Amino acid sequence: MKSKAESTTEFLSDHDSLPVTWRLTDEEMNELLATVRITSDGPSARHTGYWVQLDEKMATRAVKAAGYEATVLRKNTIVLYIRVDHTPGLARVLDTGGIYGASGGPRQYYLQVFEDGRVFVKYQQIIGSWIAGRLDAGAQQRLVDRLATLMPSVLNAEFARKGITAPLTSRAIAPAVES
Repeated sequence: MKSKAESTTEFLSDHDSLPVTWRLTDEEMNELLATVRITSDGPSARHTGYWVQLDEKMATRAVKAAGYEATVLRKNTIVLYIRVDHTPGLARVLDTGGIYGASGGPRQYYLQVFEDGRVFVKYQQIIGSWIAGRLDAGAQQRLVDRLATLMPSVLNAEFARKGITAPLTSRAIAPAVES
């Protein structure tokens, strides 16, 4: 019997054989990463874009890079939501590989990023996904750095809202894009 890790690796490897037209180019991936933003409240009409689910290890890297203890979110019951915009590259990938095409948008799809850099498009309400691209080590680090730059302003607003003394961060605080 295969271990969970072996099964997951096999599953992920099978996705590598999908047509290259179903994937973002490096340039499209960089364009998508440039739109990353963080909020502390869940889905609502005022938030546009696709939700991004990070692998736990990558999320921990971002929290630590922001200068916080890895457990700060869990200890303070804070959930951060990561989103990206509907870019032309993502629209092309959704039109090519998705059941609903790009017109389904964020109601139908979200993105999942694994520690090894694979980026999957997943369906919101049905079972299914496909690999939309891969982040090389440099792109992974840029994503972690961007999240670490955005995180303190969102976290500090959440700490203030909850009446918690914000833990100090060693990172410079960027202005909040959205709260």
